[in-house]
Amino acid sequence: MFDNGSTDVNTIQVLKQLNMPKVRVVLIEKNKSLPNGRNFGINLSRGKYILPLDADDMVNPTMIEKLYQVLENKPEVGFVTSGLQYFGELFWEWLPQPFERLFALLDEEKQ
Repeated sequence: MFDNGSTDVNTIQVLKQLNMPKVRVVLIEKNKSLPNGRNFGINLSRGKYILPLDADDMVNPTMIEKLYQVLENKPEVGFVTSGLQYFGELFWEWLPQPFERLFALLDEEKQ
């Protein structure tokens, strides 16, 4: 887990108190911006998978397990995503569409 310069005392206390031997917690004092912080955290990672989450993200309690099971049980899959739901003032849902290899190849040709 990588904390990108959080100023919320509760978050820092919770992260420091985690009793999860397989989870390494890295805290930095100065925010590195979203892209730089994310890249910094990815470079420090030693795990098999990466799940970027931001301060305003909430996840369904079963989401991580479901995504993990797809990656573990389907070796031909290298990337998974989930649906997205905004809440608060802005409320809408986005559901991932089935992957179409043809469209991915066509997009590659445009570049």
